Amino acid sequence: MCVCESSQGVSNTQLKLGWAGLILLTVLGWPKKARGTGQQWRLEEERGASRTTAEMATKLMDLVYWRNMRRTGVVFTGLVIGLASLFQLSAITVLSHVLLGIMCITFPVCLYYKLLEVLHWSSGFHPFQSYLDFDSSLTDKDTVVLVEELVLLMAFAVTEIKRLLFIENIIDSIKFVLLLYLLTYVGIETNGLTLIMSAVIALFSFPLLYKKQQVRIRRAVRAVRAVEKKMRSMFTSLYESVRPSAAPEATTKPAPPAIKQKAKSK
Repeated sequence: MCVCESSQGVSNTQLKLGWAGLILLTVLGWPKKARGTGQQWRLEEERGASRTTAEMATKLMDLVYWRNMRRTGVVFTGLVIGLASLFQLSAITVLSHVLLGIMCITFPVCLYYKLLEVLHWSSGFHPFQSYLDFDSSLTDKDTVVLVEELVLLMAFAVTEIKRLLFIENIIDSIKFVLLLYLLTYVGIETNGLTLIMSAVIALFSFPLLYKKQQVRIRRAVRAVRAVEKKMRSMFTSLYESVRPSAAPEATTKPAPPAIKQKAKSK
């Protein structure tokens, strides 16, 4: 009996302590802190995504505006030569030749440094150690952000194509049909590689040209807009003069209703 009573007392004490601890955690706001931690993680993820996008946009703008001449020159020349090579060779052949050309540079340099190390003329420094130490791996957050962006782009493209094909808006579908009709003629006259090469050349040329000739380009744009405004006003006035005037509406006022006089009862 004593053992049973002592065990029951211990269990009641543990239950009381457990309830007291739960009430204390509730009063201190532990669930709110947990929710706050989840919200904080989401905010950090969004900040990381925006930071990654901003960094990529900054690097692209640096390339397009030729802020680093050597890097932009290497990228632009490599893109143009690679696309020009695809006119005559297959993509596998071009990729293989590019990789072989890189190894024809790196392999002799490594052998030269190894020879210096054997002759004890150097401390065994690897010439491409900076490239080997460069961390190109993606973190979990970066991977999630990239996958989300790709999924959103694919979903947006599918939604737009479905909207245009199944005639949600007649005007937009007509524009899409005209664009496809024009693309048939573009496909007859040229191919995709030519368009891609033209786009690359324009991407690396027009921003720099606009930066150098910004005043002249703005002046020409203002002149074109002024001519367009004059033509639009001229066509509007011509249309107003040709359009038949509307017939004047009848302005006859309805006659006032006759006032009926009630017969006086005698």
